[in-house]
Amino acid sequence: VRLRDIQDLLRGTGLVLAGALTLIGPWTVRNQVAYGHPVLIAPNGPFNLAIGNHAGASGRYTTPPSIPGNLWARMDDFRARALRFVETDPWGELFVIFRLKWLAFWELIPPWPLYSSNPQLYYGGLFFPWVSWRLAAVLGTMGLGVLLARGRRGWWIAPCCLALYVGVYLVFFGNARFRLPAEGFFLAWAGVALARLTRAPRRLRRLSAHGW
Repeated sequence: VRLRDIQDLLRGTGLVLAGALTLIGPWTVRNQVAYGHPVLIAPNGPFNLAIGNHAGASGRYTTPPSIPGNLWARMDDFRARALRFVETDPWGELFVIFRLKWLAFWELIPPWPLYSSNPQLYYGGLFFPWVSWRLAAVLGTMGLGVLLARGRRGWWIAPCCLALYVGVYLVFFGNARFRLPAEGFFLAWAGVALARLTRAPRRLRRLSAHGW
């Protein structure tokens, strides 16, 4: 690893953090003024945490039990319930994350809310431009393999961003509607695979001509 590569990595990371701070910082200040509590984005994080981390979790959204008290007392209770499940049943937590939430995240159903406000636009396993998610996933994986084989600098950035995005939702719960932004990665990588596949016949013709 060269010093320049490390400097580029630090520079890129700094730009990402600066962009995130520019977007989130003002909202965090607003939350402090409005709630009187330090809230990064929204106060319902413990609520979502409790939905996906308990003994009866399905990996999808479920309605948690009603708890009396004000907002902050309820959030404290939800956080305690989720952490208690993680502490008392770590193997169950791993099963929920890597089996139930993972399957729920990649489930072949329409990625709400787009299909609900645009009937038939996202229908079953199809999405615009009406190609199968299975096809996009396969071609996208092939395209990612092409990029890995090329070994160009920075190839790891997009896969890491995708892994981070998916990982955040696996901490909470994995409804298929959260998958929609992740599909963009596979569509872009599918374009790489299609570009490589369209060049394959020309290479074969050149090889054939050379052989003759």
